Amino acid sequence: TKTWVFHAENVRDFAFASSRKFIWDAQGHRSGTQPVLAMSYYPNEGNPLWAQYSTAAIIHTLNLYSRYSFDYPYPIAISVNGPVGGMEYPMICFNGPRPEEDGTYPERTKYGLISVVIHEVGHNYFPMIVNSDERQWTWMDEGLNSFLQYYAEKEWDPAYPSNRGPAKNIVNYMKDPDQSPLMTESDVIHRQFGNNGYGKPAAGLVMLR
Repeated sequence: TKTWVFHAENVRDFAFASSRKFIWDAQGHRSGTQPVLAMSYYPNEGNPLWAQYSTAAIIHTLNLYSRYSFDYPYPIAISVNGPVGGMEYPMICFNGPRPEEDGTYPERTKYGLISVVIHEVGHNYFPMIVNSDERQWTWMDEGLNSFLQYYAEKEWDPAYPSNRGPAKNIVNYMKDPDQSPLMTESDVIHRQFGNNGYGKPAAGLVMLR
């Protein structure tokens, strides 16, 4: 019998994942003076997509977010191929995209994986470390994260097909007279939650930069 004991400092939530089917991919990194082990866990069905992009996207995220904000303070950063599209916890996130059964994948799946890894790993900074209340002020969580995600995508590839960040991508929403104010609590945003909480603050911050 084995007993696993987990310990973490300065966290507001936790999650873990376990499977006999996981492939473990890891690479050492450094954020300031903090050594970080970037790791990906995925089944064979995630390949070749996950082996090529997941851990690389983690390290790319840590590099850019640490440069634009503050050094990543945790010792590990994990991306897991899980049953949800994307969900974040301190030091670990779950990301859904996989290739087709024959191992091929279109460009949108490749960029979908890279983007969701950047976004969910980025949540370690906002709100996990900054510790804002994402249920009250969605833009301080999703908006700030989407803002830095846009620059991470552009440094990955200048021609990256980013969904959020450029002002042109949110013109139709901004013309809508029935949109919610930015400071609306997330529980009462009545429509287009993504455009309001993610896209609008990201576009505004990109224009200000």
